[in-house]
Amino acid sequence: MTVLRSVWDGYPGLRFLVVGGSCAVLYFAICLTLIEVGDMGPAPASAITYFICFWISYGAQREIAFRSTRSHSITLVRYAIWHLFGATAVSLGTAYASEASDLSPAFAAIVSTVLCGIASFFISSRWVFRQG
Repeated sequence: MTVLRSVWDGYPGLRFLVVGGSCAVLYFAICLTLIEVGDMGPAPASAITYFICFWISYGAQREIAFRSTRSHSITLVRYAIWHLFGATAVSLGTAYASEASDLSPAFAAIVSTVLCGIASFFISSRWVFRQG
């Protein structure tokens, strides 16, 4: 158990993946439900899902993944700026990819979200939750 604890404590990237992966599963569950059951288009489904998941992922990323001690007045504003950009990119990317190609809306949402997630680690660690 000590080895697992030291790995968990020593690698913010691992914590980010676990937290981000959990939030991604939640995101996909909500988004796909809105698309498939709610008969909603991919762009509005992505935007609504982002709004719901924003608060959960902010708290989890701040407290668990990056263990930030910076003020919420700094991190929340930066997180909101980043995620406003990210939500727009994912929504437009999903809509474009599903309309301009033979990709299903679900697969287009997966591709857009994965690409945004990769960018999110670097932006979050170097700007949003950067210590000091």
